[in-house]
Amino acid sequence: MTDEDLEKANELREQIRELSLFLLTARKVWTGKMVIIKPRLCFVTNAYGAFRSKEFELNNRLKNKVVEVLETELIELKKELDVM
Repeated sequence: MTDEDLEKANELREQIRELSLFLLTARKVWTGKMVIIKPRLCFVTNAYGAFRSKEFELNNRLKNKVVEVLETELIELKKELDVM
């Protein structure tokens, strides 16, 4: 393993650790919110009972996936309204 590979592996481990810790809380609370903390978009869990609010900064790839999910939800809501 080269130094470059080792550096990349350590970076991936840190990203995995951050996301795992965030998901641990996110799965236990009911709601969350998207917050723009310039220049990044963050996902924040709302505090609930014994769980403190947690924050996770979205990189561009994750932000685009979230936007896709929200766009799909918008389309589904519009279709539901059209049926009424």
